[in-house]
Amino acid sequence: VDTENAQAWGLAGLLSLRQGNLLTARKMMSRALEKDDSDPQLHNYMAVILHTAGELPAAIDHLKRSLELDPGNLESLHNMATVLAMSEDPDLDEARKYYKQALDLGSQPDPNLEAILAP
Repeated sequence: VDTENAQAWGLAGLLSLRQGNLLTARKMMSRALEKDDSDPQLHNYMAVILHTAGELPAAIDHLKRSLELDPGNLESLHNMATVLAMSEDPDLDEARKYYKQALDLGSQPDPNLEAILAP
């Protein structure tokens, strides 16, 4: 890994996540964010890692940061809707807002999420 390249750390973190190694994934993504805290996709990826680890409040924080940096990030909007809808204490109204925003911007419908968000 190029130790100064945030994207390289981020890709290493994603690879670790796909291999099922959450601890390494989190360490790698943390390093990526140390190198570039202004990359919305890195925050989105960290949120995915944290969500997978069951750390929903921290995942939501990273998704909020991602959306502050790039309000039209479809993946972050969809992930925020998913995390809010699937948390222990779901906020379905807020999840619907993020999901609608993602759809309005061109995201593909998600039948599984729609089933959870149906009134």
